Amino acid sequence: MLINEEKYKKGLEFIKNKNFQSAEKIFSEILNKFPNHLNSLFLIGIALYEQKKNINSLKYLTKAAALKENFRDADYFIGKIYKNIKQLNKAKQYFNKILKEYPNDLDVLISLVTIKIDLKELNDASSLLKKNKKLFKNEETFENLNGYLYLHSGQNNLSIHHYLNAYKINPSNLNTLINLAHVYLRSLDFLNSKKYFKIALDLSPKNPDVMYGYSFFQFYSGEVENGLINYEYRKIVNNYNPTLFKNYKEWEGQNLDNKTILILSEQGIGDIIQFSRYIFFIKKKYKVKIIFQLKKKLFHLFKNKDLDLREGKGKLPIFDYFIFLLSLPKIIYLQEKILVKNLNYIKINNDNLKKWETKLRVFKGKKIGISWQGDRYYIRDSMRSVELKIFEPLFKNKKLNFINLQSGFGKEQIHHFKFKDKLIDFSDEIEEEENAFEETISILKNLDLIITVDSALAHLAGTLEVNTWLIQHYSPEWRWQVQNKKFSWYPKHKFFKQKRIDNWDNVIHEIIKRLD
Repeated sequence: MLINEEKYKKGLEFIKNKNFQSAEKIFSEILNKFPNHLNSLFLIGIALYEQKKNINSLKYLTKAAALKENFRDADYFIGKIYKNIKQLNKAKQYFNKILKEYPNDLDVLISLVTIKIDLKELNDASSLLKKNKKLFKNEETFENLNGYLYLHSGQNNLSIHHYLNAYKINPSNLNTLINLAHVYLRSLDFLNSKKYFKIALDLSPKNPDVMYGYSFFQFYSGEVENGLINYEYRKIVNNYNPTLFKNYKEWEGQNLDNKTILILSEQGIGDIIQFSRYIFFIKKKYKVKIIFQLKKKLFHLFKNKDLDLREGKGKLPIFDYFIFLLSLPKIIYLQEKILVKNLNYIKINNDNLKKWETKLRVFKGKKIGISWQGDRYYIRDSMRSVELKIFEPLFKNKKLNFINLQSGFGKEQIHHFKFKDKLIDFSDEIEEEENAFEETISILKNLDLIITVDSALAHLAGTLEVNTWLIQHYSPEWRWQVQNKKFSWYPKHKFFKQKRIDNWDNVIHEIIKRLD
């Protein structure tokens, strides 16, 4: 039995006209009768991809790729989906696979270079660009990729150089303008940052990418209210669950008495720890039931807090409103004109606390925890993480005990550290896969001081109100720009900031003086 050619052509027409929902329906009907029809599998995958239904799209495209060896287009979209859902190593595998068969495929090369930059495989990305420069008939694309590469490596001047080259070629490219404005902002060049954001806004007013980017400029400039309002565009830019917005009501500040609200965590663990204070603010303000959706390994932080904790799997209870965690500051600010101050809501395991008190008691003198590396895949990581060796001068003070708080990437630096024998390291005794930071919390509470870079640990220590010295780049991240004399995210934080870009000498010198 042959497929209905007329129906198939109709589906193709829907694809061409970007009527992807109707195309999905047509190819679904064909596949009900012909489950292995290759073109229908591929085209329904495309229709679903365009509707941002990544997981369903992946199912059909993977089946199509299995039916046809070296199916370039299916492999390409599979790679793009893995990139969308942040499985970058899988995306890289598919793009590498295609390039082996089609070494001159520019679209795939661009995707692979971008992935490698995001994975911080910066030398590989740079080599690929240099090796394949002749493939780039469009110099603008080549310059933009180099700008992106140097943006990730923290070489702001080189990034600006390449983005300016791209801008001269095409002054109307919004991505170039946004990235150029961002790099100037990183360099605290507010005039040029504003200049390029303004050009982008004039070209495309209310464009989500421009407005989201501009929100960071507003935070840096002290325009807290407008920054919070425009920060909402992140939900469009980052493709937050469209089904949620379609089928449920987003909370916009309505009275929550006798209502149920679903709060969805977002972004990194540090963001979740910092902004969860807002959950308790609305819990105090309203007689409301709160469902909080977050990673299971963070549940223990909120134990016995009268919250319905959910992992995101399975059916949710009925709720009246939903809101993403980092939208709460906007709602509260618009209503109350305040940023909510710290609240130590974290549940501490008393058995662990006593265990670490006993372990650490044997060290006489001040006990200082140190951490030097955040998430290496974070785009600003080169502007916050440091090498362990910059702390060497601190170890010359024999009255101090330094305890390692670094886990995961960065810990390997201990092996080559000049004072490794003086760095007390309990990391082999700590198992935190099930409950993130459970042991670390008890260690922090038994220390006199924490010295750390801007990472989740800084937010954990701040929330626990442990004395914390935060070392900061010349241009720290936006949340620390919002902080001022009238407002502090964490009352026990002290800040040590670079006076010159990428030079930590003054920071270490100031810390030594304080410790003495």
